[in-house]
Amino acid sequence: MKIFARRVENTKHLPLNFNPDWKFIKADPPGARSPGFNDSAWADVSKSLKRIADHATNVAEDVVYLREAQDIRHTGAKSGEKASP
Repeated sequence: MKIFARRVENTKHLPLNFNPDWKFIKADPPGARSPGFNDSAWADVSKSLKRIADHATNVAEDVVYLREAQDIRHTGAKSGEKASP
């Protein structure tokens, strides 16, 4: 397995407000823009983003372990820092 990573510096980040009321569906239902539209069957965006962030954290921890032979899971340490026992 090969893992490729590179540091991205000086990137512009756009702040997005993903409050708990955001919903998603991969479709274009007619009338969806109206305020009274029933979107109860749509997916919650915030739940999906939390799961994506958790997976990204797991991948990053694996990369640190593979590159530096240091297990930083559940320690709060960042790459290059010593994890406290």
